[in-house]
Amino acid sequence: MQPIAPLPHRFPFFFVDRVERIVPGEEGVFSMGWSANNYYLSDRTPASFFQALLLEMAAQAAGMVLLALDTEWQEDKPRGGYLLGLNRVTFPHPPGGRERLVVSVKKTRSLGKMLRFSGQITEGGTLLAQGEWTLWEESYPTE
Repeated sequence: MQPIAPLPHRFPFFFVDRVERIVPGEEGVFSMGWSANNYYLSDRTPASFFQALLLEMAAQAAGMVLLALDTEWQEDKPRGGYLLGLNRVTFPHPPGGRERLVVSVKKTRSLGKMLRFSGQITEGGTLLAQGEWTLWEESYPTE
């Protein structure tokens, strides 16, 4: 199974490198290697930039849960989605850069093609971010 393939993101803007567990359309656990010499962990990088990366990481994880529903995915059959909003997002601790980041997301609501996921990001058991992500699922017709 390769649910990562349908996302349009590529290096250096793809923030998930391992699928730990996935239930298509419902929930998933993903991770990313995050070392102290990571490109994004410079001393000059503002904390808000790290927070934006964590938000994007969770949105990509939710997108993979959603797109994993399509077991017949092919490159010529595009699918996509949009991040519509964030709710109750908090950042209790900054990333330390010593362990893998783990993102867990779970679908909590749906209204047609609008879906809400709750999730959290941890590093070595320390909570880095938590909140809700609202996505719009989009399928594009093929000829």
